[in-house]
Amino acid sequence: MKTLSIIMINLLLFSFSINGTSQKNETNNIKTNLDDLVFENQLYFHEGELFTGSFYNTYSSNGPNSTNKDSYAEGAIRNGKRDGVWSWYCNNTLTTRRVYNDGELSTTKGDNFNIVNGKKYVYLN
Repeated sequence: MKTLSIIMINLLLFSFSINGTSQKNETNNIKTNLDDLVFENQLYFHEGELFTGSFYNTYSSNGPNSTNKDSYAEGAIRNGKRDGVWSWYCNNTLTTRRVYNDGELSTTKGDNFNIVNGKKYVYLN
């Protein structure tokens, strides 16, 4: 009887762990290219569903017509909304950071900044 109870508890915990991570792309720890997401009505979608997971994007600091992809962005999205730290890099150097909470830009002083010529400029909230 005791063994059966332990097995049932383990099965129950296992089923909760599967259900708790059912969001698409959340469990595989693979970053999705931002170009593969659809941005519509202030929400991000992947294959028709609200996206949850990490993203990356490469681009050129010289504009869209340049083939030199010297810049990189990364961040997180939860239930289609920007969530967590979004960072932008140029030549592997952090240039901008924004913090989002459930789709809204953080209002905590010091969370959001740009770095220009080695100097950090904090957004005043």
